[in-house]
Order: sequence, then structure tokens, then C-alpha cells
Amino acid sequence: MKSERCGKGEVLLRLYEELNEFLPLELRKKQFACPFAGSTTIRQLLSDIRVPLRKVDLILANGESVGLSHVVGDGERISLYPVFEAFDVAAIQRIRRRPLRRVSFVVDGSLKPLAARLRDMGYDAVLASARETVGRGNRIFLTRSRGKIARQGYSHALQLRANSPSQQLAEVLARLQLAPPR
Repeated sequence: MKSERCGKGEVLLRLYEELNEFLPLELRKKQFACPFAGSTTIRQLLSDIRVPLRKVDLILANGESVGLSHVVGDGERISLYPVFEAFDVAAIQRIRRRPLRRVSFVVDGSLKPLAARLRDMGYDAVLASARETVGRGNRIFLTRSRGKIARQGYSHALQLRANSPSQQLAEVLARLQLAPPR
């Protein structure tokens, strides 16, 4: 992907998961060279490749978390990540004060007690039967059935192993590294 400014160097850029949607097909899911001019920041680089800032939750430069004002260097490896669903990156992300992660759920109708417990904790949790009115968005589908995950077509899903609602809640919190929302 070419920068519209005169190149004075190039970074090795890699976008992950849904951020690839902003790239041409031939650059998706792989590292590629991206030229830059002079004193270019990550913010300008994102603008040049037309990736919206609101979609990026973590930026690594040579494996270290950096912010949008980081000035890129020739040959630097830049990795861009979207919202993490299963990991809380608050301690390492340097882009904004609070990460983009806002966890919400669509819960299989057979797990109604789990949905109630999640709502009691302050999470946005709707039953799967209400999904048409609420929309799937970035909700995580919770179910015990592997088949339902495939049939429903959710991009984010968690197949639970536990049987009791209290064990299911503990499993969701542990597997997604969640604490009660603030």
C-alpha cells in the first residue's frame, strides 16, 4: 500500500482480524511494507491507509505497546489489533484511557438463569430469542451447543462446558477475563 507522500522509509505493517477489512484483498492477513515520509506518527499512518482510529484498540511497535503519537522508524514492525474479546488489554494499551472493549452477550434460551446473573452483574445480556430486535453487533453468543454456534453464524461465541448457572457464570468470567463492569 503506497503512502501519498514522498517515502523516506517504510514500516512492516500487520493488521489483525476485522481490521483487515480496510485493506485490499492482496494485503490481508499478512505483513506488508508501507512507505512513509519524514516524521510520521502512527496516527498519520492509520490515516494514510484509511483505518479508522475508533476501530484500533492496541498498537505494537517492535512488540511494545505505543500510542498514536509514536513516530515510526524505518524498518519498524507495526501491529494493529481491534477490540480483544477474550483478553483485557487495559494494562498495556496506550491509545486511549479506556480500551474499546464493552462486553455484551446474546445468551442461548436454554441458559436463561445465566443471562439473569450476567444482567445482575451489570452486563448487557439478552436472550437469543430477542436477537432480531437487539441486533448481533459485537455480542458474544453463549451456548452449550457447538451446533448452535455454527448455525447461528455469530462471529464471537463461547461454548460453555459447565452445567449449573453459577458454574457457567464463573466459566464466562474466567474465560473472558472479566470483572463486574464499572
